[in-house]
Amino acid sequence: MNKMNFTFIINPYSGLKRNKSNLPSLIEEKVKNDFEIVYTEYAGHASAIAKTALSKGSKNIIAIGGDGTMNEVATALVATDSNFGLIPMGSGNGFARSLRLPLDSEKALDVIVKANSKKIDVGKINGHHFFCVAGIGFDAEVAQQFQKRKIRGAIPYFFIGLKELSAYTYPVYFLKNAEKELKVNPLLITFANGTEFGNGAKIAPFANMQDGKFDVCIFSKMSIFRTIIESRKMFNGRIKQIKSYSTFLAENVTVYSDAGNFTFHTDGEPHTAEKSVDVEIIPHALNVIVPD
Repeated sequence: MNKMNFTFIINPYSGLKRNKSNLPSLIEEKVKNDFEIVYTEYAGHASAIAKTALSKGSKNIIAIGGDGTMNEVATALVATDSNFGLIPMGSGNGFARSLRLPLDSEKALDVIVKANSKKIDVGKINGHHFFCVAGIGFDAEVAQQFQKRKIRGAIPYFFIGLKELSAYTYPVYFLKNAEKELKVNPLLITFANGTEFGNGAKIAPFANMQDGKFDVCIFSKMSIFRTIIESRKMFNGRIKQIKSYSTFLAENVTVYSDAGNFTFHTDGEPHTAEKSVDVEIIPHALNVIVPD
């Protein structure tokens, strides 16, 4: 079987930069040969393409899109020998920013062709993989509403968030593992493998993708005014100065709610939980192409 060295999976509709017409010629210039380019056509297609590429023996499988496309492709590559690469072209690019990958397409491609990789941890919540962040609460509700919109970007996200914040009811959650048992009614609970949500908003500035643990980050209930004021500290590295913010490291945790079903998200993609979720970390489960 002839091995394809690079497979590029392009989501033509991701993010704000929808015109990706220059990418094929740029790839041809940088890679020169032994590559294929495939475009996604529907939700879940990126994962199917990645699995086909694996069956063909592709060594480097590259996602071109946002965190949703990233998650689909990377999920297919968990616990395989192939390398995952990313040319970030989403609206938030939290995973790329966490790994300090170039946001410029040409510079990102320069990193890809060198194929310098390292192993990183992978999160898993109720059977769904996450690579940057997963979460319960306000951000999951915002993710659910954001997914319904055809527009992208930080400004629409802000206004959707403001609307959801004004209506948020702060349900009670219970967190439990071998070391801790907590009862909280938070604004949000985030499980962070990477450092940030996207757009520079760092929820876990000291998160380490290679330490075999994830950061559990909890925001306690705040007024709308206080939430807006304090949220600025996520962008300037001072999040730990927020009194309602707390964090701890964990290898696993179970979260459940007496209120019944609730929404959670994985890298911004919403899902529904039936009363509880189990969160765990899988150490060194993904090979990721990174800068030298």
